[in-house]
Amino acid sequence: MRIPAGEIAEVLTALIRAECVNDGSADSGNEARAVEVLSGYLGEPDVVVEPHPGRTSAVWRVSGRSEDAPRLTLMGHTDVVPVNPDGWLHDPFGGERHDGFIWGRGAVDMLNQTSSMAAVFKRYRTGEFPAPPGDLVYFAVADEEGGGSYGATHVLDTVPEAVECEYLLTEIAMPHLATPRGPGLPVTVAEKGPHWTRLTSTGTPGHGSQPYATDNALVPLADAIGRLGRVPMPVEITPEWRAFVDALGLDEDTRSRWLDPDQIDRTIDRIAVDDPGLARWIHACTHLTLTPSLLQGGMKANMVPDHAAADIDIRTLPGQDEQSVHDHFRKALGPDYDEF
Repeated sequence: MRIPAGEIAEVLTALIRAECVNDGSADSGNEARAVEVLSGYLGEPDVVVEPHPGRTSAVWRVSGRSEDAPRLTLMGHTDVVPVNPDGWLHDPFGGERHDGFIWGRGAVDMLNQTSSMAAVFKRYRTGEFPAPPGDLVYFAVADEEGGGSYGATHVLDTVPEAVECEYLLTEIAMPHLATPRGPGLPVTVAEKGPHWTRLTSTGTPGHGSQPYATDNALVPLADAIGRLGRVPMPVEITPEWRAFVDALGLDEDTRSRWLDPDQIDRTIDRIAVDDPGLARWIHACTHLTLTPSLLQGGMKANMVPDHAAADIDIRTLPGQDEQSVHDHFRKALGPDYDEF
């Protein structure tokens, strides 16, 4: 039975308009608004968890036919990252339809799947679909974009029985791949390891009009960020990536280029000409990635800053660890590594 696309679109539009923006602070997110949307669609949840005002996660459950059958959880996060509306053609929280698309922050990550999973789950909840073999759980989770302290982590710490399962499906089915065996979607079996890092530097303050003999904390930090951005990110052809490529059925020349650490960067550059999204995905699957995302320093425009900090989003591959991160920093920063 096909679920009407218009129904899913209505839920997606409502979730976009809920504007659950998570900037990493405790008082952001307000995922309670998304739970209200989903409650109006699915009915009242079976479990509601709110570790901080507005930071709400909710669980709905359909009992399966057999207690011995494996349980499946459909997990969709309801928060989205901040947005600068100046760079958008349409209101990022308008949920508007243009050119056959629904536009809005979170329309891809991952409110499209959160709403689609809700539509499927509803059929089981109302009895339109027959009861599944094992329990089916729908988990609308808060704070995914901020690390999960107010979402999945808190739920597992307080009511783990609400979401315990043998199988779980969550984001994100992309990119579409054209293979000799036909179109396919990759299945992600784990997330890369987050190693979010903050670099700090200190200096000697002074008045901005007389910088001589002061020590500007921003300058060495900005230089370090520049060097980190210029040094190529380290390649790692993991067993997981090798198994994935082998399963695609590629011709031997293409397979060889996708698995050769000395060729993979050139291969990604060629792919990016026609499919930048696929190129970014392959790069992320084969590299330790490092993204400077925030740079802060000083208190006023006419003061020499005596303190500066930079936040860096770092993701490691299977087999890489904190030592891998430090090794890359030492390579990029050289003798200055110990200054931060």
